[in-house]
Amino acid sequence: MKSTCRFCLKHVLLCASACLLGSVSVNAQLPAIKITTIQAQTLFGGDSAKLIMCYPTGSSDKPADDQGLATGLSATTYLLDFSAATYSWKLLTTKSKLWVGDPSISWDGTRFAYNNNGAIIVQDLSDSSVHVQVATGSYDQRWWVSPAGDEYIIYVTSNWANGDTLGFDDGRTYLQKLVKGTCQLVGTATKLLDIAMRNGRSANGKYMFTCQPGRAQAELVPTASTNAFVKFILEDNTQSCNGSYNTDINRPNGYSYLAGAHNQILQGDANPIQLPAGYTENTYCEWSTHPDYLVTNAHNQGGEYQPANRDICIYQASKNQWTKVSTKAGTSHLWVKRSASTGAIESKRLQPLQDRLLVRAIPGISKMRQFEVSLPGLIRATLIDVNGRRIAESTGTNSAHIRCPANISAGAYIVKVKGNNRISTQSVMIE
Repeated sequence: MKSTCRFCLKHVLLCASACLLGSVSVNAQLPAIKITTIQAQTLFGGDSAKLIMCYPTGSSDKPADDQGLATGLSATTYLLDFSAATYSWKLLTTKSKLWVGDPSISWDGTRFAYNNNGAIIVQDLSDSSVHVQVATGSYDQRWWVSPAGDEYIIYVTSNWANGDTLGFDDGRTYLQKLVKGTCQLVGTATKLLDIAMRNGRSANGKYMFTCQPGRAQAELVPTASTNAFVKFILEDNTQSCNGSYNTDINRPNGYSYLAGAHNQILQGDANPIQLPAGYTENTYCEWSTHPDYLVTNAHNQGGEYQPANRDICIYQASKNQWTKVSTKAGTSHLWVKRSASTGAIESKRLQPLQDRLLVRAIPGISKMRQFEVSLPGLIRATLIDVNGRRIAESTGTNSAHIRCPANISAGAYIVKVKGNNRISTQSVMIE
């Protein structure tokens, strides 16, 4: 039944006791990797990418009741590194429980967060001995990086149950800051909202989204880390599930979700994403840390709770194209490096493909604070912050050179380019 899909939790046989954390798994029941190194290089444009997956090895991962959905069932988490010479599943932990959004990989691709029966753990991807417990009695952990570049784990204090109308009245939403790039906590968690918003925060910090079985979007004070609620801008009791927020700072309403027969991925600000050819349904869809990619478990009718009948597929928005990663599937999350080889900018390909806009960091410049903007014709390029304030500007024919002020803070910014009787934008990360 689709009404039980929001957190279609899975039970899993633990891998053989001889497997050590950090070793390469040889479990024959794991998904067969179908993507080739050449396909991966094409898909990710030569950038580094990693996929983590919680995998059930039972014949069915449908829980017996809503309590099973709410508390979670045992799972094993693996890593697939697309930068490796050969592809295989690397065991990360046998302690995770399966939820949509579990596991969740950090935006820099060095750590992941998972849930162990209500305990939220952040663990280093390369060293399992490096980990920290973020909270207990908590669920729906998701990474969030503020426009200022600070790292947080967002989570809620109530477990989901299928009987909820909107699912947020009985819980709270918390925000736990981490030392950037580490598994170290900064102080204690702060209460972000007096309601449970489960599906992430927009990259500009202004909105949160939640669903199962209804859906809602709330407006927040963008810079607030406590008591941030402003108002609801969407409340809909229509059956919905599998919510996820896109990480593009230019998409404040860029959340996705499933509804009805799961035969397409609905979006808050764009047309639905159609499924890959050969599949009629999907589940566990989740936006990557990179705004151009989404990962899901694609299947046909009757395969929602059958891991052997689901396949991991990655969607690239800029090309409207799907790539099959594996046969068999578990809940997955994808990390793709958010910078091009020339410097620290997002390699987002959504707008450039349409407008031939290119924004690149100039190699060799300390902290990558100068950018070359290219677009045919006479152009005006403006660097603005997330609040719309102009930081720097430049004009030119076919290209413009933006020089950031020396005192600019690290974080997310937007390059807005006027030319060819149109306006184009692209996100950039300044280190």
